[in-house]
Order: sequence, then C-alpha cells, then structure tokens
Amino acid sequence: MSTGDSLLHGGASIFVRDVLVSGLGLPLSEQAQTRLMRMGVVVLFALGLGMLVVASKVSIVDLLLLAYAVPVQFLPPVIFGLYWRRANRVAAEAGLFVGLGVAFALFLAKILAPGLYAWCNPLDLQIGAVGLVLNAVAMFVLSLTTPPMAQSHLQRFEFRSP
Repeated sequence: MSTGDSLLHGGASIFVRDVLVSGLGLPLSEQAQTRLMRMGVVVLFALGLGMLVVASKVSIVDLLLLAYAVPVQFLPPVIFGLYWRRANRVAAEAGLFVGLGVAFALFLAKILAPGLYAWCNPLDLQIGAVGLVLNAVAMFVLSLTTPPMAQSHLQRFEFRSP
C-alpha cells in the first residue's frame, strides 16, 4: 500500500469510528462501518482529485496560506476552553464551522469570483485571520447564549495538589 492509500483509508476510518460511532453515537455494525469506510475512501479520493484540479489554477503561495488557515482555527477553542469556564462544546464546534467555512469560502471566492472576494475582504486580509476573528466572535457569543459546561465536567480538568 502506498502512502496515499494509507491516508485515504486512515481519513475514512477516523471519520467513521471517531465521528459517526464515537462522536454521534450511531450504532453501526462492523460490516456497516467497513462499507462506510470504503465509500469514504472513494469520496476522499474524489475530493483529492477535485482539489488537484483547483490547485493547478492556484499559486503555491495561496495554497500554503490556505494550509495555514485551517489549523489556526483551532486556536479559539483551545484558548477559550483552557481559560474561560463559560466556553462549551456547542460554541467551540460552531466557531470552528464558522472559521473554516469563512476561510474556504474566501479561498474559493478569490479564485472563482474576484469581485466578490474584493467586496467581502476589502482590506485583503489573510483568509485564516478573517476566519479566526469570526471563529472567536462566534464562539464568544454562543458561549454566552448557551448553557455552560456542567460543573462536574469542569472539575475533572482542575489541578489538584496532592
């Protein structure tokens, strides 16, 4: 098996086992999981081919900026989660969704609709930075408007000296 095969299978199995089974709690048999993983490999392969077509029309600098725009979106959930007791899962997930969505939308707009991109981002800020700010705002607002994490959950992560 090549590295590409391993990455496709790894991504599909992580999605099925960690997201669908463990995260969402779907009761899937081993056979159903295997079937979904096989479909996931095909979907990821198709996405990869699609990205290859898009990437052939984009500069390497823009691709690298997109590559940095994705992981930086995890900063608000980590910082808020560590230092603000009001932060919660719903807000973190929504913030990630907003930040990643904005970064990808701006990336695609820059390629497919430069006029729309210029209107949405008149200062031509980095797409990751725009996504990061909107991610943090969404997480902050939703943390204030949704119930906080249970006290029993928070106590599991507090430092206790022996």
